[in-house]
Amino acid sequence: MIYVSIFKEKAKEYKKILDLKASDKVRDTFYSEILDIIAAYESGLADAIMREYERKGDILSQQETEELFRRFEKMALWKPLIQRGRVKMASRDMALRDAFHYQLSEYIQPLDKDEYQKFLGAAGDELDRLMAQKKGII
Repeated sequence: MIYVSIFKEKAKEYKKILDLKASDKVRDTFYSEILDIIAAYESGLADAIMREYERKGDILSQQETEELFRRFEKMALWKPLIQRGRVKMASRDMALRDAFHYQLSEYIQPLDKDEYQKFLGAAGDELDRLMAQKKGII
């Protein structure tokens, strides 16, 4: 439910987009900023469930938990975080993994040089050096 709420797709769909094996863990493929959003979401939701449990004095039913989740995901504080997460996921996966998230297509933005550099690291520095050396040829 959390992946659908944030990324508009189930883990199974995400695996298909990235061409992952059934045994691969989706979380292992997420960017650190995405993991931060998911962790905040999970922590906040767990806290909301615990508070409702304490208020009620009994375990929540599945229906009560789902209703609590629907209220939780509509909280205004999530809107900018989810927006940023969708942009990062859609844009980076498109540019760096050649993976297209149909449900997130409206969030795709071009990556700037710093984004590429962040993921290329030392290999990117070497590529820049080679490009500079071959400037007259290219």
